[in-house]
Amino acid sequence: MKLATVLFTIILSVSFFSCSKDANNYYANGNNYGIMSANINGSYWSANNGYAQIPSAYTLTLYASYNQQSYMAINISGYTGPGDYTLGGFNTAIFYDGNGTEYDATSGTVTVTSDNAGNVQGYFYFSGLGYNGGNSVNVTNGSFNLNK
Repeated sequence: MKLATVLFTIILSVSFFSCSKDANNYYANGNNYGIMSANINGSYWSANNGYAQIPSAYTLTLYASYNQQSYMAINISGYTGPGDYTLGGFNTAIFYDGNGTEYDATSGTVTVTSDNAGNVQGYFYFSGLGYNGGNSVNVTNGSFNLNK
């Protein structure tokens, strides 16, 4: 699980820094690549910035943040278009709560309902554990509508 998290972090970093748009300036100007929301342990969470990328063949990366503090990041390896993807192995999801705890998915599903040239839509849910093995998180009713 730690190897998958490390690989996901590397892929996300490379994707973020190789993005053709300057994300920091884009966010600073109040722009938005799309929306993502979920219930986190029963409390509503919604991002105000987000994007989707296909950084390499058969890989889909979804990322969204709230004021660049808390964030949700999902990486699907073996991505072939709309469908159901089980989280685990190289298919990862992370929720960072903005208070120093990162939760890694231990089980869950991401369903991509639509993928076209400029947008990806779908929903997700997962259960996860704090990166340090501490608290757990239950992410339910997740949805995304993110621009590429």
